[in-house]
Formats: sequence, C-alpha cells, structure tokens
Amino acid sequence: MPRMPEIRQFVSSGGIRIYRIPCKVLADLTARVYLVLEAGEPTLVDVGSGQGESTKNILDGFDTVRREFDESIRIEDVERILITHGHVDHYGGLPDVLQHTQAEVCIHPLDSRLSTASVECVTLVRRNVRRLLQQAGVPPDVAAGLLEQHWQLPGEFPTLRVNVERLEEDEVGGLRVLHTPGHSPGHVCLVADDLLLCGDHILSRTIPQLWPESIRPYKGLGHYLESLHKVRGLSGIRLALPGHEAIIEDVPKRIDEINRSERRRINHIVEVLAEAGEPMTMWEIAGAIYQQTAGFYASLAFMDTAARVEYLHQRGRLHLANLEAIEAEPQAAWQYQTP
Repeated sequence: MPRMPEIRQFVSSGGIRIYRIPCKVLADLTARVYLVLEAGEPTLVDVGSGQGESTKNILDGFDTVRREFDESIRIEDVERILITHGHVDHYGGLPDVLQHTQAEVCIHPLDSRLSTASVECVTLVRRNVRRLLQQAGVPPDVAAGLLEQHWQLPGEFPTLRVNVERLEEDEVGGLRVLHTPGHSPGHVCLVADDLLLCGDHILSRTIPQLWPESIRPYKGLGHYLESLHKVRGLSGIRLALPGHEAIIEDVPKRIDEINRSERRRINHIVEVLAEAGEPMTMWEIAGAIYQQTAGFYASLAFMDTAARVEYLHQRGRLHLANLEAIEAEPQAAWQYQTP
C-alpha cells in the first residue's frame, strides 16, 4: 500500500499559498490535490477519485491545514475547483466534494464531456479501443480481457454544470493556464508565480501513461512532447507540484530526462523491427518489448507501445507492409516495417 505523504505548505514568490493534500484514489495509488489561497477566490485543484476514503482524506486535510497552519479556510469556503485533466483519479470526487461547497467547477473543454456526457464519451472511447485492438492484431480472447481491464472511466457519472471557458483563457484568478495535451486531451498546467501545478504532465519518478491519438484526439506522444516543450520554455519556475509522486525541484532537468527516455523507447521499437527482419503487428511489437507483463499492466504496456508505434508511423519512420491486404480486408491487422 502506498504511503501517504505529509500535508505541506508552499508559498510562491508573489505570496500565493498552496497546500498539498494527499488522498488515496485507487487501491494502490495516491494522488495530491492542492488548496490555493491568495490567487483570487479560494481554489481547489483536483478532487481525487471519490472512491474509498479519497474524499474523507481531502476533508481531513482541510482540518489539518486549519490546525497546523493557522488558516481559517473550510471546504465550504472554496469558490472555485480547477480540474487539471479528465481522469477519474483527479475528477471522480466532484459529486462528493460538491456536497460541501457551491464552488464553480472549471475543466478544459476537451475533457469536459467526461462530466457532461460521460456515457457518450465512454461509448465512443470503447468503440475506438475495439477498433485499435483489431487493427493491432490482438487475439480476440485477449482483446476482450484488455478491454475490460483497462478502461476505468466510469460508465455512469452524474451530469454536472462545468465552466469550459475559464480554462481556455490565459489566466484564472492569479493562476496562468497552459494547455498541455498528451496524457489527456484537455490536460492543463497552472502557473502560480514561480510554482507550477503540473497534474500528471510531469512526474518526478515515472513517465505519464500515454495512449494513441486514434483513441481520442489530442492524446498521443506527439502532443505530449509538444506540451513538454511548452513547459520547458517557462522561465523562473522554482518547484513543480505534481498530481502524484514527489515535488520536482529542477523542472528543466526532469523534462530533459523524460525526453531522453522517450527517444530511447521509440528507437527501441525501430531496433526491434529491424532485428526481426520481417513485418510485425503492434501486438507483436509490444510482446517483444514487454515480455513479463500480464493483466492490467499488460494493457498499459500495449497502449504505451501503440502510442509510440503510431508516433513513428505518423512521422514516416515506420511503414505499413500489407497495404493490399488492408485494402482488401478492412479487418486485417496492420503490419509495420522499417523503411
């Protein structure tokens, strides 16, 4: 079971106070929500998953902030909720949190359908995933298991009124907004003077999970790397406060590490194909790279590989070897080769 980090205060160069409040969002995953004060209205960034004790952790966190940091803030005083991105461990707690506050909820429009039309959104995503699994050459019995294991979006989510315009603006209150798609279509980072609230865009230890853009527009490795470049261009950032894992003290260094890792991963795919000496499907490539994975982690490994194969194919570093077969039989699996 992951250890919950301590509640901690961060003060920006301009006097914005930010409190990190940890919460357990899934059985083996903790997240961090952030209470932001002195950046316009009292603001909560992300709301946990709503599962298990996630919301209780957040409420207890407010108690700790009042007791240990001499703040008078209560959750009822929160006037604005900003969602960094539409993954359940960051927005799933909205119904619970909104029982305690009348706060305005802001989410980027590219992720807003998850809270305003969740059944439609999930239906379309699942359709696209089924098409990808067929295209990738995943055996039908395995594909059925992957589909059930991986798509953790809620099938039913209460329709909520959200503001999709605020996070399209350059600023919300005293926070600068950066649209950073890739991990999620509507992912945003928030700049508070010399502090960066970076959601899942940059993590201190791991690389955020990626999925192919063919599943949802504005996902994918290409968008992710472009967003990294955007954040890399920020000046004066002292600390990054992520949605998981530890605080990041040297943001440019961490971004450079991620870029190097991504280059190694995509080059590995090219090397695997070159060594094979024959065309391979996405599923075969994933099996050659991730040989020991099973269950839920096998689905993540496959999507990780699929995102990078898609990236390489889009940029001409991989070619399709069986165009005639694909044209003759739309259900044929795609086979890739190096030029």
